[in-house]
Amino acid sequence: MNLIERIQPAAPVGFDYSGLDRRLVTKLREAETVIHAEKENVIASAVRTGHAILSVRDDLEHGRFLAWIEANGLSKSTAYRAMNIAEHLGHELPTVGSLPPNRRRRPRGPNDS
Repeated sequence: MNLIERIQPAAPVGFDYSGLDRRLVTKLREAETVIHAEKENVIASAVRTGHAILSVRDDLEHGRFLAWIEANGLSKSTAYRAMNIAEHLGHELPTVGSLPPNRRRRPRGPNDS
């Protein structure tokens, strides 16, 4: 099981585009491309953020650490989630080449449906 599958449940098999206007299908496909690319960016960002927090966590006393977290615009829960992701999944950060073929996306043109 890869990192994406461990963080979220499997996506539905597919969406039925039949009966939709071609322009709407194009718009939906473009949105899907962004969603799938950004989903991977969010995971990578959480891992990097978690590693950054972990690198200083033991250098500050408990109360000062939380004050530092909040001073940097993070809630306690967000910081701890990022650290958890980094500790447990950081070594599995995927690259496009490591993703299974069904998770790789190619840009779709206006004639694709």
